[in-house]
Amino acid sequence: MPPNDPKAPKKKPAPAKPKPKKETYDYFYCTNQKCSFHAMFLLKDAPKNLSENATCPTCKTGKIALIQTDSMTALTTSSVGVVPPSEPYGGLILTFGDNDDKSTWEEASQSAPQHTSARYVCELQRDLLRLGFLSPERGADPWGQFGTPTMFAVLDLKRHLTLFLGVKGSDDPTLLGPALAGPPAPGGPIYFRSLRNPALFLRKDVEKWGPWFDGLLRTFDAWQKVWGVRRIRGLIDSKGAFDEADNALVEFSKSAKALAGEKPKTADERAKHDAAVQALAGSVWRLGKSIDGTATPEKLPTALAQVTQRIAQLRQTARAARKALESNGETFAQMHERLKTLKADLDDRIERTKASALKSSTYQGPLPDYKDYNAADAQKTMAKTLPQWFARGSSLVRLEASVEEVAARWKVDSLHSPESIEPPGWDDFTRLPIAIDGRLQEYHARIADPDLDGNALWINYRRELRDFARVDRETARCIREMVFTGTLRGKAVFLRPMNDEIDTSGVANLDEAVKEIVDDWRHQIPVSTGGKLTLTRDNFPIAVYRFILGHESGAAHAKDYKGTSFVILGIDWSGGPVSPSEHTTDPVKLSTSRGWGLTQMTLFEKRLEDTQPDGSNRSYNIHGGIPYNAEKEPDRPSPSSIRSAKENLRAGVRLFVQSSDASLAKRNCTFKDKFNCKDCAKHFKVTPLRDEKNKVVRKGASIVFDDDATEFARIRNDNGVSWSYEIKDVEMLRAHLSDGDFSIPGLTLDEDTPDAVLEPHRIEFPCSWYFNVFHYAGAGEQAYFYAMEAIWTLKGKS
Repeated sequence: MPPNDPKAPKKKPAPAKPKPKKETYDYFYCTNQKCSFHAMFLLKDAPKNLSENATCPTCKTGKIALIQTDSMTALTTSSVGVVPPSEPYGGLILTFGDNDDKSTWEEASQSAPQHTSARYVCELQRDLLRLGFLSPERGADPWGQFGTPTMFAVLDLKRHLTLFLGVKGSDDPTLLGPALAGPPAPGGPIYFRSLRNPALFLRKDVEKWGPWFDGLLRTFDAWQKVWGVRRIRGLIDSKGAFDEADNALVEFSKSAKALAGEKPKTADERAKHDAAVQALAGSVWRLGKSIDGTATPEKLPTALAQVTQRIAQLRQTARAARKALESNGETFAQMHERLKTLKADLDDRIERTKASALKSSTYQGPLPDYKDYNAADAQKTMAKTLPQWFARGSSLVRLEASVEEVAARWKVDSLHSPESIEPPGWDDFTRLPIAIDGRLQEYHARIADPDLDGNALWINYRRELRDFARVDRETARCIREMVFTGTLRGKAVFLRPMNDEIDTSGVANLDEAVKEIVDDWRHQIPVSTGGKLTLTRDNFPIAVYRFILGHESGAAHAKDYKGTSFVILGIDWSGGPVSPSEHTTDPVKLSTSRGWGLTQMTLFEKRLEDTQPDGSNRSYNIHGGIPYNAEKEPDRPSPSSIRSAKENLRAGVRLFVQSSDASLAKRNCTFKDKFNCKDCAKHFKVTPLRDEKNKVVRKGASIVFDDDATEFARIRNDNGVSWSYEIKDVEMLRAHLSDGDFSIPGLTLDEDTPDAVLEPHRIEFPCSWYFNVFHYAGAGEQAYFYAMEAIWTLKGKS
């Protein structure tokens, strides 16, 4: 039968290969830095001698750590990969892009028997969790994948090792070479040095231009006002002087004619006549400033001629002055309009330059192989190129200085006479718009220089990030020494509390726990009526504070991470608190603070005084939210406010309440049903902004609220930063007070109550406790949205 015969029986298609089933496994590994034992079993199928914190069956010293992990790797039976005493993570240098599911480590597939079932990236991530450098709540890679969050966690850890734990950093590439025979030298350097993000630095530099130019415009605005006043004054003064001269000439002519026609006869008449002549001569002298000696009638015609000439000169000066004043006034107006045009152009240029500066940061193509990469050469390139970026701001700095110089000279000469039309430096002043325009053109042209604006600089930086985030062998040893022993090279180090290290006693009933803390503390806060109010369980806004706990941590102190319970941690990163980014995170600072536990009590760079369970006090130095012993102490740092849920709650309540001191209105509850915050919130219109799909719009971690559909408005401080809130207008306030559900102490409302009386009470109405919510999140736009979200949540998100 021919192969294409239509009568031929059709072959059945081959059955599709079954997709591998995703299973959950218990993965165990030894935390001893000298042991690389690991084992993976189907969930709950592990032998009894393998469990969290059990003794390693291989080295008999290390403690076992557990990770519950998903894997597409099919295990027909539980498999174990065992390596005798070795380096951590199988002796491999983990790096960006490694993937446990693909058995890809060191950027290559690893098939050696000792790596069977290994989950080395999972081990690294679990270790970083334990050390407080990984925070899944703020953005994390899928377990077993080495991506951007894991990369920044490793960089942040290396930064802490070198800055605060005495470990030396080096960019010597031999640290990434093959492992040397024999035991490693103790106390060696890790592969690390501080990096700089060129796009971030340039963006910060460009963002200075706007304020510089705004300062320039403010100077010109002030000058224009001064010039307007001086111009009017000059015209009035000159006109007055000319009118005075004309009047004096008329009076002089009349007097001179009168005196010339008089024939004094008596001595008395002659004396009066001489006095009149002298007086007339004096007025001529004052007007003409050209007569010397004693005036006599014979000199009057000469004086008259001189005065006439002087008046003609003054009239000529008047015409010139008026013309110059008008001309300079027009020049000023033209300059001001030109500056406004330049400002608009500058705003556009700033946005385009930012885009130009950051254009390469949108590059998502593959990076060149590391075989062509040399860290020392890269550093030289950066050192050579970056100053060319940074230097671009200098032209505007010089321009600002020249403006200030002209301004100073103007100020010195601010009382010049009408004849002195132009202040010193006027030529420089009139040329400024041309200079500004020319320098901006030059600046923008240099920014757009393709030699400096290509992808090369950004690619170089991205390669540096990945290069120095490699977990070299000494870094791996440091990690495992800290996780296994709680020390590093003789220094006690912080370990994030886990499992039975966490004290959750006393917070089963959160409302009651908060009330007990408030009653025990009996703190006094200032109130609008004067004096202090002692807080008790009966006058504390429990519902408002419970919103904070729910928002910050889900009202929990600890959370399960792949089979192990850890205290909840939120890491804040420079350039943005949500998650680290190659585009915005400053690699010099990396993490800036950490929020811990139930209240997300945030620790920055400071000294922390802590009360221990035995009642003793202990001091810690906080760096980026990580506690370090302030003194040489053998016990590892373990603040009770991190370890204990009750102490964490106590610290959070104190932080919340103490914001009252900075409140603008210090307004206590004004609702008729005191501290029934949920019913109170229902009286106010607070509406989130929604997109075209009716989803709530978010900015970072905050919900964005629709200003037009929300009853509240921002109050900004002198720097323009959102600082508090107020009811939008007096009529809204009047309506709330009129319905009888709200009242303000000392205020009696009737139809005749003027708006001016109500106006001050708009601030922080219905109470100032939302100011405390506002400042629990700091200050600024997102903090304002946080306070609005509290009201919206309490009212049932309606």
